[in-house]
Amino acid sequence: MKKNKIRIQQSVMTFLSILFLVWVGYYGMNKGETTTEIVEKKEIDKVVDKEDVATADQLEGEMMEIVEEVSLDAVSTTKLTTKYHTYAKEYDAKVKITESRIEKLAKKGRIVTVFVRDGQVVTAGQPIVGIEVENTAVLSESELKKELRKFESLKSKLESAQTKITKAENKDSSAQAKQQNKYDDILKEYQEVESKIASGQNKFERIVIRAAKSGVVKNLSLKMGDDITSNSSLFKIVSYDVYFDLNATDLEQWKLAADNAIVKGSFVGKDGQSIPFDLQKNSIQERVYIKHYMPIWESLKFFTDDTIDNKVSLVAVYKDIIEVSSNALGIESDGRSFVWVVNTDNHISKRYVSPIKKYGSVVLLADTSLNGVTIVVNNIDRLSEGKEINY
Repeated sequence: MKKNKIRIQQSVMTFLSILFLVWVGYYGMNKGETTTEIVEKKEIDKVVDKEDVATADQLEGEMMEIVEEVSLDAVSTTKLTTKYHTYAKEYDAKVKITESRIEKLAKKGRIVTVFVRDGQVVTAGQPIVGIEVENTAVLSESELKKELRKFESLKSKLESAQTKITKAENKDSSAQAKQQNKYDDILKEYQEVESKIASGQNKFERIVIRAAKSGVVKNLSLKMGDDITSNSSLFKIVSYDVYFDLNATDLEQWKLAADNAIVKGSFVGKDGQSIPFDLQKNSIQERVYIKHYMPIWESLKFFTDDTIDNKVSLVAVYKDIIEVSSNALGIESDGRSFVWVVNTDNHISKRYVSPIKKYGSVVLLADTSLNGVTIVVNNIDRLSEGKEINY
């Protein structure tokens, strides 16, 4: 570079000197002696090396050659290194109601227990409310006496059957099995009568209403002591599909990321908490459904129209990735991408690459063989195969 700069300076000075001499000569032809003195003085003050004297045509060619060298020298290079790279993007979360089930009670009653709160996520079979209702199986006095006499009779039969089982222990096994079967039949009837007597003496009974399926409890405003009428609505259980949508460009990028990076998803809850969820490659579609994690259902922030105000964040963590400036990436007419590699002898060569992601001024390459390689990062359209550069 220094030699070129000196050569430029010398050539420019030579060119200016020649122009000056031509002008002085022309002026001298018109001004006589005065001009001659000026020319002589200039020739004494300015010593020009014969090697640097050139005609106007020769100088023009030399200047063009120098301009070409400057253009080639005015390139910048960088040494590529592998690194971790993280890319993240946020999307609007959405919900779709898959089932809404209203729970009612056919009887009148009174709330004695509330097990959950409105908006809570429950699983199938989980208790929701306890209610005390009128006992339709209550026994009259005569019916109760009748059941008590039956109970005493069965109790006596049960004791007798137990004695026969004991005696049959010294006989063959078939006799013992026969007595055991008789005992089991009597015991079952005995327990049924016992239960009927116990429930028949109470005017009220307590029942528990349970969730028919997993979902979010909605419209639950009951509290202990509230009276309820028959067929009144107690609450409803709503099940949702939670999802987010990807446009065509993002869909292609995330599928590509799944091949070259670790892709993680997180659901941003109503209190700003981050809830991670699995994101498999086969689930990356135009509409991505999030599995029914209870913490996600519990973190849904609903608007009045049953839409939600939540976000989904996707993060791709690339390992051993190469980051290249978009200015360093060339595109062939057939669409192939390439970079100019600077070899050890300062000559350049074209190397084709396959970008895995482009955004802004950065291009990502999943090619570890580029680690430690020096490439040209500007003026790449002015380079050619095998050209030598100085940098």
